[in-house]
Amino acid sequence: MAPRAALAAAFDLEGAFNDLSIAALHGASLAAIIADLDHVLAPYGSIGAYDRDDHPSAAYLAGELDELRVLASVVPPIFLGVASFLLYVVVARLVTIEREQIGLLKAFGYSNGAVGWHYLKFVLVIVALGLLLGFALGGWLGHALTEMYARFFRFPFLTYGMRPWVFVLAAVVTLAAATAATLGTVRRAARLPPAVAMQPAAPTIYRRLVLDRLGLGRVLHQPTRMILRHLVRWPVRNGFKVTGMALASGILVVALATYDEIEALIEIFFHRAQRQEVTVSFVEPRESRVADALRGLPGVMAVEPFRLIATRLRAGHRLERVAIAGLEPEGDLHRLLDDSMRPLELPEFGLVLSRKLAEMLGVHRGEAVIDEALEGRRPQLTLPVTAIVMEYISTPAYMHRAALNRAAGEGDLISGAYLAVDPRRGEELYHRLKDAPVVASALRRSAALETLRVTLAESMNIVLGFYVALGGLIAVGVVYNTARIALSERGRELASLRVLGFSQLEVSYILLGELAILLAFALPIGCALGYGAAALVAQAADSHLVRIPLVVEPATLGLAALVVVLATVASGAIICYRLAHLDLVAMFKTRE
Repeated sequence: MAPRAALAAAFDLEGAFNDLSIAALHGASLAAIIADLDHVLAPYGSIGAYDRDDHPSAAYLAGELDELRVLASVVPPIFLGVASFLLYVVVARLVTIEREQIGLLKAFGYSNGAVGWHYLKFVLVIVALGLLLGFALGGWLGHALTEMYARFFRFPFLTYGMRPWVFVLAAVVTLAAATAATLGTVRRAARLPPAVAMQPAAPTIYRRLVLDRLGLGRVLHQPTRMILRHLVRWPVRNGFKVTGMALASGILVVALATYDEIEALIEIFFHRAQRQEVTVSFVEPRESRVADALRGLPGVMAVEPFRLIATRLRAGHRLERVAIAGLEPEGDLHRLLDDSMRPLELPEFGLVLSRKLAEMLGVHRGEAVIDEALEGRRPQLTLPVTAIVMEYISTPAYMHRAALNRAAGEGDLISGAYLAVDPRRGEELYHRLKDAPVVASALRRSAALETLRVTLAESMNIVLGFYVALGGLIAVGVVYNTARIALSERGRELASLRVLGFSQLEVSYILLGELAILLAFALPIGCALGYGAAALVAQAADSHLVRIPLVVEPATLGLAALVVVLATVASGAIICYRLAHLDLVAMFKTRE
């Protein structure tokens, strides 16, 4: 950095400038201002004015905010839905257990509204405690993210403000979801007639299984037949249990899949497409023989020159500012990839567009676009789209380097080069390039990759770690409640089996076997739901700067399933302990 006046005097360029920033009045027409600037500055070599929204830094910041907006609009409703479902299960089971107390209260003169308000207050207390915990965690997470963004984007200041309306909105949405989930159950409890409520529930009627009718029931021993009969007898209730377990595993899949997608993006961009260790950019285009000088530098193993020309691509009414990169036809350092991630041979003529840029321009392979060069002789050409490639970062366009130079009409020029470097001499080469006056920048892939991983560790790990932890807690809550409700529903039945001579192991097998079968159905459904949710998140995060590849590794599915299985095992151990200490006398005091 140096004062502008001193730098201009040193190079005898008083009054000259490279860039111009303009502040517009509120309500002014930016399109008209840009058109006037282009008209005035075109004779002086201007490559065109553009709005702040098209500035790379503003675009990257807007893209990051869009990703946060996607996470805030897609993931929290999933968690809220699972929590509401869990609350519904708890309240429904509580009403079923306390039906006699409801009957007694109504027999003593309590109105339907009083009974309903009693259970609704129970729901509101749970929601209130959850809101207090959520406000505290949300405030901490928001403050941590604000500090991280201030460091990463180097804002002069970035203040985290806790606006009251955000808390009010969160409370209203949470209360509405909890009330909607439990209102039907509360209403059913309030309308329960006293005479019906004070009577025990009608005994469950079981029917023979299809296996019994086919004569295959003898193959299964009695506890297994009891498990199957109970599952078949309550298909809707068991369907809700399976849904809860599936949602718990699905939440873990969609949270963990983000790590897979980030790793896939790094693999594609840094290891398959751009395999150079150093990217050298010159201050201005140079003769192609400069590439021979680069080959002679210490540690350089391969050199692939490239040419960059700033252009405007126009297709009908659609206009996009891009830089066309002219590449070597048989380059191995910077490769183009098709949809299957296989290297694509660069056509000798025509324009190669990234898929996102083709969508933004609304063109397909074989159609033509108008290329308006913004530097050099500024030719205006009509170029056919000869290929479309898959790019996940930015929206580039490519051409054969010789064809691009012919179109520009400026000779065999290069804007820089991709270098393959001997790792042992990388530092020496880097310092040589930084000291070269014609070199504007020398970017190392390893440094960029390290910076990216540090940034991800600071930003994504905070958010994703929170979601993974919350998903694990929900999985434990769903599975434990399912097991606890099963014990509550069948406590008298299991006590009867103990009295009839069934062992502790057989009784535990009946209860846990049912839970294991439900889990076996829930895990595949949960993995499918998680994959679908991951696809929705990836699609919602699609922007002109970054596209997220949909990748869900088998290890991710296995890890999500393992968490739910471990939650089931832990819940089963607790239930077995409670079953072993079951008061058989108390279980038989239920009035018939």
